[in-house]
Amino acid sequence: MCRKCKQVAKRDYERRNPDKVKAARRAQRARRGDDARSVKREHYRNNPEAYRNYNLGRYGITTAEYDAILVSQGGGCACCGAKANRNGKRLFVDHDHKTGAVRGVLCHKCNAGIGALGDDLAGLRRAVAYLKRTAQPAPVHATPTMRINLLRGDN
Repeated sequence: MCRKCKQVAKRDYERRNPDKVKAARRAQRARRGDDARSVKREHYRNNPEAYRNYNLGRYGITTAEYDAILVSQGGGCACCGAKANRNGKRLFVDHDHKTGAVRGVLCHKCNAGIGALGDDLAGLRRAVAYLKRTAQPAPVHATPTMRINLLRGDN
Protein backbone atom coordinates (compact mmCIF):
# COMPACT_ATOMS: atom_id res chain seq x y z
CA MET A 1 0.00 0.00 0.00
CA CYS A 2 1.46 3.39 -1.00
CA ARG A 3 1.88 6.25 1.44
CA LYS A 4 -1.08 8.20 0.08
CA CYS A 5 -3.38 5.17 0.34
CA LYS A 6 -2.26 4.65 3.95
CA GLN A 7 -3.09 8.26 4.76
CA VAL A 8 -6.56 7.90 3.21
CA ALA A 9 -7.19 4.67 5.12
CA LYS A 10 -6.04 6.30 8.37
CA ARG A 11 -8.37 9.26 7.86
CA ASP A 12 -11.26 6.89 7.12
CA TYR A 13 -10.56 4.92 10.31
CA GLU A 14 -10.33 8.14 12.37
CA ARG A 15 -13.61 9.38 10.90
CA ARG A 16 -15.40 6.10 11.69
CA ASN A 17 -13.90 5.68 15.19
CA PRO A 18 -13.49 9.12 16.76
CA ASP A 19 -13.87 7.87 20.35
CA LYS A 20 -11.18 5.20 19.96
CA VAL A 21 -8.81 7.70 18.36
CA LYS A 22 -9.35 10.25 21.16
CA ALA A 23 -8.78 7.60 23.83
CA ALA A 24 -5.59 6.39 22.13
CA ARG A 25 -4.22 9.93 21.84
CA ARG A 26 -5.08 10.66 25.47
CA ALA A 27 -3.26 7.48 26.56
CA GLN A 28 -0.23 8.38 24.43
CA ARG A 29 -0.01 11.85 26.04
CA ALA A 30 -0.31 10.30 29.50
CA ARG A 31 2.54 7.85 28.72
CA ARG A 32 4.79 10.64 27.46
CA GLY A 33 4.03 12.95 30.35
CA ASP A 34 3.70 16.00 28.11
CA ASP A 35 1.53 17.20 25.30
CA ALA A 36 2.80 17.54 21.74
CA ARG A 37 2.06 21.26 21.61
CA SER A 38 4.40 22.10 24.46
CA VAL A 39 7.15 19.99 22.89
CA LYS A 40 6.72 21.80 19.55
CA ARG A 41 6.53 25.18 21.26
CA GLU A 42 9.76 24.51 23.13
CA HIS A 43 11.47 23.22 19.97
CA TYR A 44 10.60 26.33 17.96
CA ARG A 45 11.53 28.63 20.86
CA ASN A 46 14.99 27.04 20.94
CA ASN A 47 15.29 26.95 17.12
CA PRO A 48 13.90 30.21 15.70
CA GLU A 49 15.25 29.52 12.21
CA ALA A 50 13.37 26.21 12.11
CA TYR A 51 10.19 28.09 13.03
CA ARG A 52 10.85 30.69 10.34
CA ASN A 53 11.46 27.98 7.73
CA TYR A 54 8.27 26.20 8.79
CA ASN A 55 6.22 29.40 8.44
CA LEU A 56 7.73 30.31 5.08
CA GLY A 57 7.20 26.74 3.88
CA ARG A 58 3.46 27.21 4.44
CA TYR A 59 3.57 29.74 1.58
CA GLY A 60 5.86 27.59 -0.57
CA ILE A 61 8.91 29.85 -0.33
CA THR A 62 12.36 29.51 1.20
CA THR A 63 14.28 31.93 3.39
CA ALA A 64 16.36 32.96 0.37
CA GLU A 65 13.21 33.71 -1.64
CA TYR A 66 11.77 35.76 1.25
CA ASP A 67 15.00 37.75 1.44
CA ALA A 68 14.98 38.28 -2.35
CA ILE A 69 11.38 39.58 -2.22
CA LEU A 70 12.32 41.93 0.61
CA VAL A 71 15.35 43.25 -1.31
CA SER A 72 13.23 43.77 -4.46
CA GLN A 73 10.85 45.89 -2.34
CA GLY A 74 13.65 48.08 -1.06
CA GLY A 75 13.93 46.31 2.29
CA GLY A 76 10.50 47.31 3.58
CA CYS A 77 6.76 46.87 3.31
CA ALA A 78 5.50 46.77 -0.29
CA CYS A 79 2.69 49.23 0.58
CA CYS A 80 4.04 51.78 3.06
CA GLY A 81 7.78 51.09 3.06
CA ALA A 82 8.06 50.35 6.81
CA LYS A 83 11.30 48.47 7.51
CA ALA A 84 9.94 46.28 10.34
CA ASN A 85 6.72 45.48 12.15
CA ARG A 86 5.57 47.42 15.18
CA ASN A 87 7.45 44.99 17.46
CA GLY A 88 10.60 45.18 15.37
CA LYS A 89 9.96 41.70 13.98
CA ARG A 90 10.07 40.48 10.40
CA LEU A 91 7.48 41.55 7.88
CA PHE A 92 4.58 39.26 6.93
CA VAL A 93 4.29 37.22 3.75
CA ASP A 94 1.23 38.46 1.85
CA HIS A 95 -0.47 35.89 -0.37
CA ASP A 96 -3.58 35.49 -2.48
CA HIS A 97 -6.01 33.33 -0.53
CA LYS A 98 -7.60 31.95 -3.70
CA THR A 99 -4.47 30.91 -5.58
CA GLY A 100 -1.93 30.75 -2.75
CA ALA A 101 0.52 32.87 -4.77
CA VAL A 102 2.84 35.10 -2.77
CA ARG A 103 2.24 38.79 -3.62
CA GLY A 104 4.90 40.42 -1.47
CA VAL A 105 5.99 41.19 2.08
CA LEU A 106 3.94 43.60 4.20
CA CYS A 107 3.97 45.21 7.65
CA HIS A 108 1.27 44.25 10.13
CA LYS A 109 -0.93 47.29 9.46
CA CYS A 110 -0.92 46.93 5.68
CA ASN A 111 -1.42 43.15 5.82
CA ALA A 112 -4.32 43.47 8.26
CA GLY A 113 -5.86 46.32 6.26
CA ILE A 114 -5.80 44.42 2.99
CA GLY A 115 -7.21 41.34 4.72
CA ALA A 116 -9.95 43.36 6.42
CA LEU A 117 -10.96 44.82 3.06
CA GLY A 118 -11.51 41.35 1.66
CA ASP A 119 -8.27 40.93 -0.32
CA ASP A 120 -9.86 42.45 -3.40
CA LEU A 121 -9.96 45.74 -5.28
CA ALA A 122 -13.71 46.18 -4.75
CA GLY A 123 -13.21 46.43 -0.97
CA LEU A 124 -10.39 48.90 -1.43
CA ARG A 125 -12.46 51.02 -3.84
CA ARG A 126 -15.34 51.11 -1.34
CA ALA A 127 -12.92 52.30 1.36
CA VAL A 128 -11.50 55.02 -0.93
CA ALA A 129 -15.02 56.16 -1.87
CA TYR A 130 -15.95 56.32 1.81
CA LEU A 131 -12.87 58.39 2.66
CA LYS A 132 -13.61 60.78 -0.21
CA ARG A 133 -17.25 61.16 0.90
CA THR A 134 -16.33 61.88 4.49
CA ALA A 135 -13.22 64.02 3.92
CA GLN A 136 -13.08 67.05 6.18
CA PRO A 137 -12.50 70.48 4.67
CA ALA A 138 -9.05 71.99 5.00
CA PRO A 139 -8.39 73.74 8.30
CA VAL A 140 -9.10 77.47 8.23
CA HIS A 141 -5.72 78.34 9.73
CA ALA A 142 -3.89 76.63 6.87
CA THR A 143 -2.27 78.73 4.17
CA PRO A 144 -4.29 79.12 0.94
CA THR A 145 -1.84 76.92 -0.99
CA MET A 146 -2.06 74.24 1.68
CA ARG A 147 -5.89 74.34 1.59
CA ILE A 148 -5.92 73.98 -2.20
CA ASN A 149 -3.45 71.06 -2.07
CA LEU A 150 -5.47 69.34 0.66
CA LEU A 151 -8.72 69.78 -1.24
CA ARG A 152 -7.18 68.45 -4.47
CA GLY A 153 -5.61 65.53 -2.63
CA ASP A 154 -2.00 66.66 -3.21
CA ASN A 155 0.10 66.00 -0.13
